[in-house]
This record gives sequence, C-alpha cells and structure tokens, in this order.
Amino acid sequence: MPEFTPFSSQQVHCPYCGAIADRYFLDLSQLSEQVAQRCAADDFVTRTVCDHCDYLMVLCTKSDAVLEAYIAGF
Repeated sequence: MPEFTPFSSQQVHCPYCGAIADRYFLDLSQLSEQVAQRCAADDFVTRTVCDHCDYLMVLCTKSDAVLEAYIAGF
C-alpha cells in the first residue's frame, strides 16, 4: 500500500506479538475509488503496523472489512 498522510496516529499493542505497534487513521478520500467503494460507510481506513513481527492490517474503520493483511510466517 502506498504511503499516505495519516489523519491521526497512535501507539497500540500489536494484536499478534504484543509489542508496541503504530496505528494510522487514513482519510478515505486519499485512497483509490475501488477502496472507497469497499468502505462506503466509513470515513477512515485504519492501518496497523508492527515492526517487531512484521504485522500489517489495513481495514475499514467502522465495518472492519479487511483491505490488506500480512503476518510473517503465517
């Protein structure tokens, strides 16, 4: 997923390994029309990244529809 300017961000515990991870809230208007259609009820997309275990989860904030996911070794 290309890099975008986050609306806001916070540090959270990684849901996979428990280390500190970064969660970014991206404005839906920055994303492609295809993503915007999948997240029609949402205003934001949430991107959670953990550098410790290489976890990535990108989902629609309200509907929890998964747009992209990656966990190393899974």
